[in-house]
Amino acid sequence: MNPKKLHPLHGAHVASHIPGRLRIKLPQGSRKLHVMRQIENQLKTHEGIHHVEVNHTTGSVTVKYDLKKHSMTSIFQLLEDLEVIVADLTGTAQIEETLITGEGETQLSFIGAVEDLNERLTTISGVKFNLKSALPLTFAGVGFWSIARDGLKLEKIPGLLFLWLAFDTFIKLHPHPKQLKTVQKDVT
Repeated sequence: MNPKKLHPLHGAHVASHIPGRLRIKLPQGSRKLHVMRQIENQLKTHEGIHHVEVNHTTGSVTVKYDLKKHSMTSIFQLLEDLEVIVADLTGTAQIEETLITGEGETQLSFIGAVEDLNERLTTISGVKFNLKSALPLTFAGVGFWSIARDGLKLEKIPGLLFLWLAFDTFIKLHPHPKQLKTVQKDVT
């Protein structure tokens, strides 16, 4: 669904979160009645959203959602589609948020972002992409090319740096299942 975009971008912060219930607050400039109603109406159209309550006076948007269909991050993505960017209490955007999947495993947002980009590229082009393999292979290729061209010179960006990036990216995109469970225990 391509909801009608709100203009300009609206910032918000998390006021409270309990799994299944998220409340955000919009700043004074975004608390217009028509903006709040549009956010409410668009969120209600999504499957797994049980209830949306807005208060344009306080700028509060409360979303009750099905945990089996949505995570807090997926609610953030729905809000982002409505051009509402949610930040945490420190004012940083929620790009480092940890996701808990329906199977109980923890999935890091970097992996989710790469998988989302895979889906979008596949939808646009009709060709299946696997960026989880392509990114590390690209870094490795650039690293080998740099070493072959310049040797191991340290005055430029060394090829070994690209090889390290290839290794590091591969490890981060292919975490071991035990690492996922460890991260989940740390989150709870």
